[in-house]
Amino acid sequence: MGQGPDDRRAAIRAALRPGARVRVDWKHEGLRRSFRETGTVIEVLDRDEGGFTLTLEVRPRFGAPARQPIEGDAIVEVTPA
Repeated sequence: MGQGPDDRRAAIRAALRPGARVRVDWKHEGLRRSFRETGTVIEVLDRDEGGFTLTLEVRPRFGAPARQPIEGDAIVEVTPA
């Protein structure tokens, strides 16, 4: 049997621990585009209305490290990097 959306969200949330290196695939509905970010989990904030916000520290090939906020509802997949 497949996982339901709530089970999948719970599994994604459980995989996100501060300090862990992860690869996150997420969709931006407004741009209708998918993104893949690889970085270190800085924080995972639970929202009052449900869901969560993930903050990744990403290191581009050139330039300084940056923090990338990602809404939990937009995350498609999380894998260890």
